[in-house]
This record gives sequence, structure tokens and C-alpha cells, in this order.
Amino acid sequence: MALVEVSQDNLSVIPARQIVLVEATFSDGSSARGTGVLVGTNDILTAGHVVYNQTKGWMKSLALWFAPNFNPTTSQLKTVGESVPWSHWTATAWPNQIYASAPSHKSTPQETQFDTALIGIDYPVGTKLGFLNLNEGFNQVGIPFEATAYGYSSGFSALTHAETTATKFGPSASMYTIREQLFGGASGGPLLTTENEVIGVVSASSPESGTQFSDLSMVWDELIEVYHQNDALLPTWSRPSWNLTITGYEKDYLPTRAMEGQTLLITASDEHHVADRVSVNIEGISETNITDAVSFDAKLLEGSMIFGDEFVTALLLTENDGYQETRTVRINATFFDDDSGYQESISATFDVFDDSLTSGSASSQKFRDSTLEYETSILIEAAFGRSHIDQYLTSGLELRQKQGSLESTIGVIVSSGLIESRVGQSNEQWVSQVYSNIAPPLQNLANPNVFVDQLDNGVVSRLELLTLATHALMSWDGAVGLQ
Repeated sequence: MALVEVSQDNLSVIPARQIVLVEATFSDGSSARGTGVLVGTNDILTAGHVVYNQTKGWMKSLALWFAPNFNPTTSQLKTVGESVPWSHWTATAWPNQIYASAPSHKSTPQETQFDTALIGIDYPVGTKLGFLNLNEGFNQVGIPFEATAYGYSSGFSALTHAETTATKFGPSASMYTIREQLFGGASGGPLLTTENEVIGVVSASSPESGTQFSDLSMVWDELIEVYHQNDALLPTWSRPSWNLTITGYEKDYLPTRAMEGQTLLITASDEHHVADRVSVNIEGISETNITDAVSFDAKLLEGSMIFGDEFVTALLLTENDGYQETRTVRINATFFDDDSGYQESISATFDVFDDSLTSGSASSQKFRDSTLEYETSILIEAAFGRSHIDQYLTSGLELRQKQGSLESTIGVIVSSGLIESRVGQSNEQWVSQVYSNIAPPLQNLANPNVFVDQLDNGVVSRLELLTLATHALMSWDGAVGLQ
């Protein structure tokens, strides 16, 4: 599709409303215009070469117009767009990458892929106008997808856009291409998905190759870190925007239960990439009962965050520490933002079980594995508790033989509502019942709230969870040598 001019009326409609005219002035007094896009409360995404010139360096002053009716051919502002009273700005780009080898007037694919910049200002314009979301992008090299490109292209009398098909270029470099050519002034204009998510910005173009866009995934970690650091420019800012978690390594949760002798991988994360470092303190267990598997001091674990993302450590629980009962261990993680001097702490707990409790399920102590009695009692143990095995075994065996399979029997138990009649109708009550029945625990058991949320959101059903719990008990028996 050819480039189409956006009418003045449509400048107030998403996503044209989020397009920004950017004018950068350099130390020698020269200036250059480009295009940007609102991607946050006070964040404007554009191309790196708009804010940094290979010979002139960083821009010294900046002018921004939000959704103006601008003629890029005559440089005439027909309407200046939304008036925003900002005064202070910062800009971040990757000049070493975008000017790695080629002269400033020509960009290679290896340079184009990094040609991204983020401008932060001291006014929450995105709250007023709205903003578009960032996306790391589509990584299927060579597979075309629908997209839209925007920019103030010279040769036209208004903002232009092209509804087109984009393709990701690779593998020697990672960038997006479209067959349409956007012209001077469009640099920094966004490439949008059908959901109006920004995945790249205009970097270069030619009649032969169309237009090339940077790939946000190439600078994603640093970009998100700066994105949240820009919050400090706002007058209402009081502290960093944290999103902190303590989880198991490559898991969305911290296991709530662990056994002696188990190695527990702990990840302290800041999704907003603000934190520079972290310290982790362990409570509820002595140094002699826990060994750090990666040679950190067991009392205080410290480390740097990778772009504020995560810190991982491994804890090896002593096999025979003299405890004969369950104890609760608390992990306290304190995150530090060295740029602002702020810190914030969170904590999480998990229970450590004595290894003497790993003798298997109650069903395994009553019946030989692979028998109908064992299968039936395992189901009763998971659904109603080990103390009800003898009470329900006879009727359970009759049901199991009638249904012909364990899975079918589980389905009847769930549909009958017997569990609900004992504990209540809510998902929280149901999960609490089944969860408590599979203790002593399976290793790396997720927090019960994970299962409650899955039920609430329709991700899984009660049938699926009871089936999972029943087979997990069987697998646990096998793991401790009972099958």
C-alpha cells in the first residue's frame, strides 16, 4: 500500500494521536526533524540518529509537538497539536552500535537494528493523551505479518502512514522491513502491530529496499531500565517504580515446601529493571543447616542485578540437621537503586520438611503399588485426606471397578460435589482441601494461590487439578522407591 496522509480530524484518533514531531538542535546550531511516538507516561520513542549525530554528538536542545498538523515539505505547522508544558528532558540511545562502521549518511543492517532512542520529559503527557505499548517484537525471521508504519515523510503535506506487510530480516542482523519507502523526516516513526504495539522505529530507507526499522528486542533490557528511570523526571515522583518478586529459578513462584537435602534455586527479580543490586537474608534456619551451593555466605547473599532484572542463588539444605519437624524459612530480599538512593524490601517463606517424612503416601503404607486398592486409596487420600482411606475404601473400590479407569473415577468424584460438601464451594476452599492432603509435601509444590488463580481464570478445571494431585502422589511414591 502506498503512503497515505492522515487528515487533521484523524490526528485525534489512536494511534495518530500518539505520534510526535521531534526537532533536535545540535551544538553548531543545526537542527534536524524526525518522528517519535508516545510509549509511556513521559516517554517518547524515536530513532537513535535523531538525537545523536556522528560528527556533532548529542543534541543540545529539543522541541516536541504532540500530534500536530505539520507539513514536512514546507516545514509549516498548520496546528501545533497538544500543548504540553514540559521543560526538562533526557535522551538515551546506543551511538556506538548505530555508527559502528558505516558513514553517517548510510546505515548497515547491523547498525539499523540498534537505531533506537528513548526521550524522557518532566510532564506526564501520556496520562493526558494516552500512549502505545512496547513489544519486544515478532521473532519469526522471514515470515510476513500485517503492520502499520507512521512518519512525517518529506514530499507530503501531513503525517503519513502505510498499512502494509512487514518482514523480519535475519539472521545476520535483526530488523524489520516494508516495501514502501518512507522519506526524510520519518526517522523514528513507529512500526505497529495490528494491536498498535510498537516493535521498531524507522531507521533507513531507499527506493530499492523500502524502509528498515530497528528491532526493540536488540536493546530491550536497557530500554526498559531507562523507561522506568524516566519516572524520576516527573514532579510527582517519590520513589522508583518497583515490581519485585522472589521465585524459584525459571518458575513463576517460590516452592512453598522443600525437603532436607534438596537444592533450592532462588531468583530475586525486578521486572521494571530499576534495581542495581540486591542482598538476600535467610531467617528461620541456622548457618549449620543450610549451605550455599554457589559459595555465598549463607547469612547474607549479595549480588548485582543484570539491567535490574534478576539475581539467582542456590541453597543446599543439609540432609540430616537434627530437626524432627517442619520449620518455616523466610527469605528477605532488599533491592537497591543506586541512581536514586532508594531501597525496598520484600520477603517470601517456604517450609522445610524433615527427610524422615519422605517415607511415602499413607496409601503406599497400606497397599502394594499397581493394585486397585492402592489406586483407589491414593484418590481418597488426595480428595479427602489420609484419615478417610479406611472409611471410603469399600465404596471407592466399587466405584473404581464400575468406572473401569482411575481417570473416570476422578471425574465422578469431582462432578458429585463430595469435596465441596465437606469444605465449601469456593475455589480457595477446594484448593486448600486438596493441597493439604498431599502432605508430606511434593518437592517444588507451587503456592496454593497459583492454583486458585488458575481456577478463577478458567486456565484449569477441578478435574484437572485433582487428577494432577492424584498422579503426583503416585509419582512421589515412585521417587522414594515404593513403586
